[in-house]
Amino acid sequence: MAIYAFAAEGARHAASAGVEATQAQGATERMGARATRGYLDQVGGLTVDSVEVIRQAGQVTVSVEGTSLALVPLWSPVIEVTSTGPVEQWSTS
Repeated sequence: MAIYAFAAEGARHAASAGVEATQAQGATERMGARATRGYLDQVGGLTVDSVEVIRQAGQVTVSVEGTSLALVPLWSPVIEVTSTGPVEQWSTS
């Protein structure tokens, strides 16, 4: 169970890192996906099936899906995490 919790926490932080990378003005979805995957590569404990980054309508959403390492044979616990945040917008007031 601790391995699952470690992998889930890593996925949550990776999704947050992806949101932060994509929030900046001029940032792209590709930049967010790269930041998310880079974080996941450093943390480990999770086999990543997909990273999805959507930036639209003033909002960024990053989803991570994968499976945690498991000590029980034939059991692959699935981890699905989504993080959301606003896109930075400059105003001239």
